[in-house]
Amino acid sequence: MPRLAAYTTFALVAALAGSRLGLWPPALATATSQEAPPGAQVPAGQLPTYRAGVDLVRVDAYVVDRDGRPVPGLKTTDFQVTVDGKPRRVVTADFVKLAGGRSAPGESGSPAAGAIPGRRYVLVVDQHNIQPGGLKVAASAARTFLRQLGPDDQVALVVVPAGGSVSLTSDHERVARALENLHGSGEVLRSEVFAHVSVSEALRLESVGSDACDPGGRIPAALATILERNGCLAATMPEDERSSCCRQIVGEIRQEVTSIQQATSQSLMALESLLRALRGVEGRKTIILFSQRLVTGGGGSLDRRNDLGAVGRLAGPANANLYVLHLSRGMFDGIDASVRQEAALPFGDETAGREGLEVIAGAAGGAIFSVVAGADFAFERIARETSAYYLLGLEPVADDRDGKPHQIRVRTVLSGATVRARTEFLIPKVDVAPAGQGPVAEATAKAPERTAKAAAPAPAKVAEPPTPAAAAPAAPTATVPAPKTATALPPFERTDVLRPEVTAHFVKRLEASAGDPSPAMKEAIEAARKGRFDALLEGLAASPDDAAARVLWGMALLTRGDLENAGAEFRAALAIDSELSPAQFYLGAWHAAQGNDGEAVRAWQAVVATEFDQPAVFEVLIDALLRVGQVGRAGALVEEARSQWRDDRMTPRAAAVAVASGDLRGALDLLAPYVEKHPGDVRTLALAMRAIAHAHTNGGTVFDGATDKERVTRYAQLYEKAGGPDKAAVAGWVAAVK
Repeated sequence: MPRLAAYTTFALVAALAGSRLGLWPPALATATSQEAPPGAQVPAGQLPTYRAGVDLVRVDAYVVDRDGRPVPGLKTTDFQVTVDGKPRRVVTADFVKLAGGRSAPGESGSPAAGAIPGRRYVLVVDQHNIQPGGLKVAASAARTFLRQLGPDDQVALVVVPAGGSVSLTSDHERVARALENLHGSGEVLRSEVFAHVSVSEALRLESVGSDACDPGGRIPAALATILERNGCLAATMPEDERSSCCRQIVGEIRQEVTSIQQATSQSLMALESLLRALRGVEGRKTIILFSQRLVTGGGGSLDRRNDLGAVGRLAGPANANLYVLHLSRGMFDGIDASVRQEAALPFGDETAGREGLEVIAGAAGGAIFSVVAGADFAFERIARETSAYYLLGLEPVADDRDGKPHQIRVRTVLSGATVRARTEFLIPKVDVAPAGQGPVAEATAKAPERTAKAAAPAPAKVAEPPTPAAAAPAAPTATVPAPKTATALPPFERTDVLRPEVTAHFVKRLEASAGDPSPAMKEAIEAARKGRFDALLEGLAASPDDAAARVLWGMALLTRGDLENAGAEFRAALAIDSELSPAQFYLGAWHAAQGNDGEAVRAWQAVVATEFDQPAVFEVLIDALLRVGQVGRAGALVEEARSQWRDDRMTPRAAAVAVASGDLRGALDLLAPYVEKHPGDVRTLALAMRAIAHAHTNGGTVFDGATDKERVTRYAQLYEKAGGPDKAAVAGWVAAVK
């Protein structure tokens, strides 16, 4: 299915440590860590520790009783796991308790010892697939649920495919207020001229052509029923009028089927975008989806089951579990009679609407609740089920690392218990090359991040390079500087966030947030849009109550290099409006400009989901992650960005990840066609030369001596022609290779 390029309208703030499924490096533990005993509870704020030298496949599993309460005390032998139908040994089983919220009746009011504080919920409202009035009862129950959460619990509200969303916050009342303003926007499938045509009827007739209405044509039984219902088959009606009546109904059915398919496609693309973005938010998340229907298409050319399943399976890599609240037809008993009459759908429509929701919930290893009279029971159940889960570590086999999806099934021998877990996992493939040359990895640079303590085969990483004098004695050390390491990246440059296309994007965001701006503010916005920041400072007085004006001031000061005052303006803007993404973005730039990449990462992580359509956000965040050594997370973001933008703009970042992973040849293979197309990109040329020099200063080659020499010489010439600034470093890299 097509991926969404610019859709998600929410911001999620990463806060706690977490890990997505994949190879689980034992070096999470300290050097003296021992294997946790089976069934152990995890101490507050810690991940389980494991015996050094063992890579495990991680699976999160919720095990609940008939009432939805987590079942504690299970051991590894209490679980039965199969991968691709073959039994797999469970090495570890840790019971992770999450504190937060009020206790259910009959339970203790205080969190258990060892509970990790706080849970994360993402409420997703599928607005295009909910009829007007359909959210009223469910939203009321959601507000009750929110008011029962504890102070450490965080909640986000996401409206898909687009709308007023609230970022991850502990201000539960804010989310509750936002829910009050939401209404379903989906339309009941009905003819505007004729009697009601249901979803299920229309889908059965999607392939019927208007030639069925020709005199003497064969009319399908389902169409004949609709025609008869609308008087098109009356014996007294002339043949030409009967044919015209039939064609009009067929035309309207086609329009309605197209409408319902578009609503499904938009929701699927938005959900896909959301789940992919959630990969960048650490920690366990619980997604609660409100929807009346996601239509599978009923078979034939409209069948969307594969697409629905594919989106559902993204919950696994996002470290999220999914609950679906199916807003059943009974929900409309509590709304206006006029809406209820329109919503009186036949049972076939109820089934058609629920079927797609079942597919997506099943693929995610989640659950679906049909909400008829009220939704309180569903939220109470969700709160109980998400209060604890098991962190399972499975014994790995070589085939796990083949880069292909593997079917997994988790069960328990405990009678009466239900297990909710993902149904599929995938570990990116890593090819290991001979030492000295670095591994030749996949071009997408999807190798999982590893640590030095992992004993399983990993990308070979070489030590810090010696100086050029040590590597090539003939090189004069007085004039030829030592090459930088292959993983070194140049520091952040303010120009990365002050390019016209980047400032124009965020100025547009500020304009939208300004409401009814003053004449001075309008002039300032126009000046900023044109990049005339000096004029902006002259014409706009700083306003302590105007967040947008504060950001504009900060951008102008950042342009001048006045970092101290620029940072003060961005912080002041966020104090007024904590959700203002331009303020978050440029505060991250302020941190990075001062060399504080860790704080920059935190700021940009909060922006990347909101600004999913802005490649510059991905670029600066990927660079910062690489500078702080978080290669795995940088690689995951590169993968997400390349799925959004199909051109080559992310190629240099993919190559940088490959270099940082030790895959020098893979990096150079990526860069060769890019450099031919962009010979003036001096940063990318520097990356390529640095990678080649790194191999030679460590006594190896990337390809072979002649090829390496030819490439570094050509790249140096292109660098000089493009006016690259760091000529001394280039001279060192060339000398190291020659």
